[in-house]
Amino acid sequence: MKIKAKDFLLLPNMLSMLRIFSAVPCFLILKQPTLPLIPFLIFSFIIISTDILDGYFARRLNQITELGKILDPLADKLILILVSIALFISSRIPLSLLILFISKDLIIMAGGVIIAGHIHKVSPSNIFGKLASFALAVGFFIFILFPEIIIGYLLISTGILFVFLSLGSYGLIFAEFVFKKKNFHVKMAIMTFMGLLSIIFIVYFYIPYAGQIIKLVK
Repeated sequence: MKIKAKDFLLLPNMLSMLRIFSAVPCFLILKQPTLPLIPFLIFSFIIISTDILDGYFARRLNQITELGKILDPLADKLILILVSIALFISSRIPLSLLILFISKDLIIMAGGVIIAGHIHKVSPSNIFGKLASFALAVGFFIFILFPEIIIGYLLISTGILFVFLSLGSYGLIFAEFVFKKKNFHVKMAIMTFMGLLSIIFIVYFYIPYAGQIIKLVK
């Protein structure tokens, strides 16, 4: 894995860095007991637009780099962690969710660093991780602006479900790396555990709101 200094000046990577730098102001805004609406909307626009545009320009301009593979998911994880801490400080989410979000990203980052150090390249984000980031970003946005609307809660719950699936898929990759081969029993154990965890999660988070979900669909 080789990172070149000139890669920092590429447009996609500059957009990812702008998203990283926006994380701290977003944290300071969200930890306020009363939400400053205009600053929140401005930085939300910056974060969402740069998240879309960095990947678009990387593909469009053929500027996919190892640095970009680090900056893009790093920005997503940093923002999610800081937003979670801010929402916990302002008493909008419980401690359990804060611990879940932080531990998930720390586990994935630690595993990614270990694997990257041996295979000398950055492993790309998987589909469950991307879906989790999208659902959590949109869910938190709606939840912060309209906390009384159930859609935000359901999107956050869906994002958490994808978090578990993402951890399971990364666990499969890490197991193959540790055992140096596709160990069937280890993979089945991980898949079974994540499947049971997902079922428990759906029962706990979704069934109590089934009636309200049906009303929304209708």
